[in-house]
Amino acid sequence: MDGSRTELAEVVAQPDGRMRFEAAVEPQRTRKDGKWTDVDLDLAPGPDGGLRPAASVADVSFCAGGNGPLVTLKRGGKTMMMSWPGGSLPAPEVSGDAVTYRNLLTEVDLVVRATRTGFAHALVVKSAAAAANPAVRQIRFGLSGDV
Repeated sequence: MDGSRTELAEVVAQPDGRMRFEAAVEPQRTRKDGKWTDVDLDLAPGPDGGLRPAASVADVSFCAGGNGPLVTLKRGGKTMMMSWPGGSLPAPEVSGDAVTYRNLLTEVDLVVRATRTGFAHALVVKSAAAAANPAVRQIRFGLSGDV
């Protein structure tokens, strides 16, 4: 049945002999250790020292703290890295598919989330005073990788 599956679709035999085609717009499964497995975005430490989804289409890793890139994403033999402009990152809090770096700026957290196709990030601004901080409006993440 392996040939009837992809990341986005599968054909399933029904008890009455008919075939059912199921398709999705986001990946539902990925290859892991040579077998199809459901996407599981829960993060855990990976062999590179970063935090990685258990099973993801995206080869993505988040910084576990320190001076490394905030995010490393590999696809098609190319690597893209995104870095926090303030340099070193604290050890994040991990919850499911998300890492939270607390108080990177006063009353501002950074949340980075594994997605089915890569990652998403958001700043959590906790007060009006934090929102008024000019540094919040001028954050420029570092981007690097293969050209």
